[in-house]
Amino acid sequence: MNNSDNVALPVQLLRLARNCSYPTVVHCHLGISRSATLVAAEICIASLLKGPSYSHCVQKAVQLLRSQRPFCIETPMQYIFVHRVVQMFLRDYVGDPTGFHLDYKHWIEARATRPFIDDVDQAIPGYRLLSPRVDPDLIALTRHRERPDYRRETHDCVGQMPIPLEDNPEKRFEELQLTKRYPRGNRYD
Repeated sequence: MNNSDNVALPVQLLRLARNCSYPTVVHCHLGISRSATLVAAEICIASLLKGPSYSHCVQKAVQLLRSQRPFCIETPMQYIFVHRVVQMFLRDYVGDPTGFHLDYKHWIEARATRPFIDDVDQAIPGYRLLSPRVDPDLIALTRHRERPDYRRETHDCVGQMPIPLEDNPEKRFEELQLTKRYPRGNRYD
């Protein structure tokens, strides 16, 4: 289920799980990528079937899922895949959305030109994987501030021993002065 091209299979799996009388366990390697996309799609479909229709149901499903399982739906491909599964489910009822398929095609073509660190001889190309080892879409989000060109010198006192204290109990707390009043003006009596 790592292939983002196969959108009909998750819809069939979800239909089977919905009609089953027993609880269904869905899990992938960490439980936050492929399984989370399937569960998020089911949450969206169930909320749409239950009604009333919600705007941004995928975003709300992902937020609900992240409140239970942090860091799930970790790549843009997984988020778009949830949208595609929900659209596949709704296709018979509302038809195809205008413009989404063309935008998705352009995004996939642009994604195919980015460097993926996956095996080039595998059956599914790296840019179509739901869970690639390194996603170049996320690399741009991990930018750091530019480091300054100058070196910061350490202070002269770094690495030196502190001045030894005199072991005189009277002088130990001379510098420490406590106030005679509470912050609101009452006395400490």
